[in-house]
Amino acid sequence: GEGEVRPTGVEEPLKENHMGALRMNVWKWDGTGGVRYKVLDLGGRKEHQSVWSNYYSNMHAIIFVFDPSTDATIQEASDVFHAHILPHITSARIPLLLLANT
Repeated sequence: GEGEVRPTGVEEPLKENHMGALRMNVWKWDGTGGVRYKVLDLGGRKEHQSVWSNYYSNMHAIIFVFDPSTDATIQEASDVFHAHILPHITSARIPLLLLANT
């Protein structure tokens, strides 16, 4: 089944509409020491991938979640990562976490 991981104290995601029809989940919460967190789930659909780069300038980290269940899904994730993420984050030095979601 599907699950969701979110830090303690975080409310249900807010639905926001950005870039026309792109709908994403947004989580916001206050951490310790006055740190504010905001997590955007931009979605992995092909029609969404072209707008990911619009958000990189304001990112402090990226979590790339992919399906490792078959060679085909791993290859697809690799292709998407190399086309839509790596070219943008290399020069910006944005921290990256690759997360295989089984």
